[in-house]
Amino acid sequence: VDSPGSPHRLQKVCPEGPRRRSRKPTQEFWGDSTCTKRCVCNAEYRKAVCQWASCRAEEECRVEDGIRGCYPKSHATCAAVGATHYESFDGGKFIFQGTCMYQLAGLCEKSRGLVDFQVLVQNGRQDAERLSSIALVMVKVYEWTLRVLPRSREPR
Repeated sequence: VDSPGSPHRLQKVCPEGPRRRSRKPTQEFWGDSTCTKRCVCNAEYRKAVCQWASCRAEEECRVEDGIRGCYPKSHATCAAVGATHYESFDGGKFIFQGTCMYQLAGLCEKSRGLVDFQVLVQNGRQDAERLSSIALVMVKVYEWTLRVLPRSREPR
């Protein structure tokens, strides 16, 4: 019997039939109800090849929308409220008046299963006003950059 630290791969028949979804070749899935076996279906042999795996510390194994997986134990929200008021994921409140580019959200470090992204916010001064307000929001994900400008501003 292999143990979680064992380098041996576990063999399991690819799920098929009316009660279980059939798997596409190379499709990955969890091979057990506790997310300890990560499997991929080998179409040539019609078998799943599994390896020991586990959820990260901040995740738990459960079913969401009919799919078993490792999902976050908790969720948080950050926000840009008003002209220059920001609330962080941990509930901290900040006011940034400068015209620098600030990172509102993004990954602190690359991680398995998470898509790298950034949400950047830049404040700007409008006309002769002394106070700044949000002038640009940029979302960077999947090698794309989406720029969101206020209605009253034209791109430079």
